[in-house]
Amino acid sequence: MFNTYDYKHGKCELFAIVLNKYLGYPIRFYIDPEGDIESFDEPMPVLIHACNILNNNTLIDVEGKIKTENILDEFDYYDIDIIDVNSKEEAINVLKDINLPYRMNKDEENFITEHIKNNLSKYSK
Repeated sequence: MFNTYDYKHGKCELFAIVLNKYLGYPIRFYIDPEGDIESFDEPMPVLIHACNILNNNTLIDVEGKIKTENILDEFDYYDIDIIDVNSKEEAINVLKDINLPYRMNKDEENFITEHIKNNLSKYSK
């Protein structure tokens, strides 16, 4: 069963990468450059959220379309950097830059793709 929460909080970058591959929407990363994670001694970059860009005013994440100004309403952060990319390869490089390993296997990619296909109206223009 597809768990929307997991792909909103924790695996959002994976959903954004698959949506980019399937529908071609650019990917947007919201990164706190000095995120405060208790398990690290010093602040380091933290991925706050990843989603896709539909147009200037609308983004898409696992829950569907959302206004750009509302995308971070449910997240805690101190400062934010926005990085937009157009491909999986560029996305993986962003993740490497913040020490977040790309951790998707083919089964998970197929699982996300099937969810998108089954809910296409939620994610299409």
